[in-house]
Amino acid sequence: MQQIRRSGSTAGISEAIKEADFIVMAVWFDNIKELLKEYSKQLEGKTIIAQSNPIAPDDKDGFKKIIDSTSSSRQILSSLLRVVQYS
Repeated sequence: MQQIRRSGSTAGISEAIKEADFIVMAVWFDNIKELLKEYSKQLEGKTIIAQSNPIAPDDKDGFKKIIDSTSSSRQILSSLLRVVQYS
């Protein structure tokens, strides 16, 4: 069994992207869109896992969908990247 190295550090977003092979984005949908726009060049060649539903709080203490019913959050997010590969 391979031993897992335990280490950690703090870094800014740019440094974290530079050092990582896999990027996990688990934030609000609009935040993921902004991150993909801002860091698209740095994200080239990285494996990106974007875990977010296209929802936002509504005025009734619930949530509402923020894209239309014919749109796909995957299509929207992938359009912000230069190269997308799905398996």
